[in-house]
Amino acid sequence: MDIEQAIEQFLDCQARHGLPAPSDPISDRDLGAVAKAIAPMRLPDEIVTLWRRFQAEDGALADGYELTPAKYGLRYWQQDIDSGGTWPMCLFPIAYESHSFVWIELHGASDLDGGAIWKGNYGIDAITLVSPSLAGLVSAVAEGWDAGVFGRHFHSFVDDDEKWGDLLRERVGPSRSVDLSDRHAWPERWKLLSQLEEPQPFPAGQVIPIGKLRSSPAWRGSSPATIEGEVTGLMGMGEGCRVVVDDGSGRLEVWVPTKTDRFGDVHLGSAVQLQIVRAGGTPKEAEIRHMQQAANDALRRGDMAAAQRAGIELITSFDPKVAEATATSVRRARR
Repeated sequence: MDIEQAIEQFLDCQARHGLPAPSDPISDRDLGAVAKAIAPMRLPDEIVTLWRRFQAEDGALADGYELTPAKYGLRYWQQDIDSGGTWPMCLFPIAYESHSFVWIELHGASDLDGGAIWKGNYGIDAITLVSPSLAGLVSAVAEGWDAGVFGRHFHSFVDDDEKWGDLLRERVGPSRSVDLSDRHAWPERWKLLSQLEEPQPFPAGQVIPIGKLRSSPAWRGSSPATIEGEVTGLMGMGEGCRVVVDDGSGRLEVWVPTKTDRFGDVHLGSAVQLQIVRAGGTPKEAEIRHMQQAANDALRRGDMAAAQRAGIELITSFDPKVAEATATSVRRARR
């Protein structure tokens, strides 16, 4: 059964069971954003066909979970990469609920070996093959509704796990698991597509655009790097300052220890060149502005308790561990 036939089977099933009609077909803009982000990997045709029909459904299509719109799947995928990667890059989220993901395996740049559906939970290393194809899963879910496997509650979910497991295995074949904690044991294509080979470090002293830095395997591998840009945000204290560096291609939040900035080159509006190492934090510029505003508003209201709470949150944001990078040397940029 191809994906178009499986979708029609699913839609007929939803209508028979009085479920809302699936909706929200993907926009060309969102589809293009996903395709650009995952390149040179590619989306399997089956998920593109499904998304062009709908992204929102109330029929537990993703192995008991409802679909997640592609733009949110892209956000989860990118966040995982930025945090160091807890699952292979070639697995793209198509559903998320209660710390559990359902992924579709992407094609490589020149192969059509993707398309399988996988499922796993945060905090549990093993992920499980649900179906070798999306069409097989969609058709099985439709049969599951007719067989009384699924029930409609606050969310649609599996009413009878054993019955659903038996039906799914009968329709799509045996399952298997992969232990994500041992990357050397991953399937070879996962290792290849996830760039697990040792990344080449950045050339010493060469300025790397921040936009390129963020997506580089070398940065994910913690290679030291050199960036250059304008300090557009700064918060300081005795031990150092947290700065936002903007070079036009992107922005990076960097902790600059006082001992590193010996000549006071780092100040708001200055053009600097920084040698940095990855620190593992996430961007917090917007959160910091919000905390500053909250503290100022509380002071204007005379609410000292609220101002104190906001101040404590601000102090916490100075922790070098929560910056994206740490500067190991500083000098003025040659401009």
